[in-house]
Amino acid sequence: GTTAYISIKLGEHQREEAEKALGNGFIIATFMALVLMVLGLIFAPHLLKLFGGNEETIPYGAQYINIFLVGTLFNVLGFCFTSIMRADGSPKMSSVCMVIGCVLNIILDYVFVFVIQMGIEGAALATIISQAVPAIIGLWHFTKGKSGLKLRKHYFKCDLSVIKNIVAIGMAPATMQMAISLVQVVMNNVLNRTGGQVAVAAMGVISAVTMLVLMPIFG
Repeated sequence: GTTAYISIKLGEHQREEAEKALGNGFIIATFMALVLMVLGLIFAPHLLKLFGGNEETIPYGAQYINIFLVGTLFNVLGFCFTSIMRADGSPKMSSVCMVIGCVLNIILDYVFVFVIQMGIEGAALATIISQAVPAIIGLWHFTKGKSGLKLRKHYFKCDLSVIKNIVAIGMAPATMQMAISLVQVVMNNVLNRTGGQVAVAAMGVISAVTMLVLMPIFG
């Protein structure tokens, strides 16, 4: 929602309004990330069960999610910054951030899981670090870097008219994401009841392979 609203304002040559949207988007993202982190940590066992976990797999899932959720702020800000970079006219920087995060995740997974032998907790830690790097680069880009828009302190206050527009634009893709999550919940529970954890794992592999085909099409 913030990205689209910024694009609109830049198209109207209203740079000040675009920076105001950047500041408000940053505040919204930070607030939502902290809320999601707290609620996620509180209800982690229930979430794992909701997504198809059982007595055998929930302990492993808990090891991962309890560490992963601590990095929610990095996850959300990294996603937001790389998206807004494209509206700001820096698609190459956005791509670099995402590639660095992906490559770093692969390397750290190997180091933490196989070399240091931290297991599932190592995989979660690797994910947090790989998400933190793009978030930090994004923060630098919009404060000290060569971005056209800047994060300015005097825009770190909620403007209801700006927030209303951001939410209105972002509601449709947010609803789609929630629908995808709901489908995943239903699918995992059905698979768990009919084929057990082997079926859930198999579907996870199929989904990953499918994305290799779909992502270039989306691109």
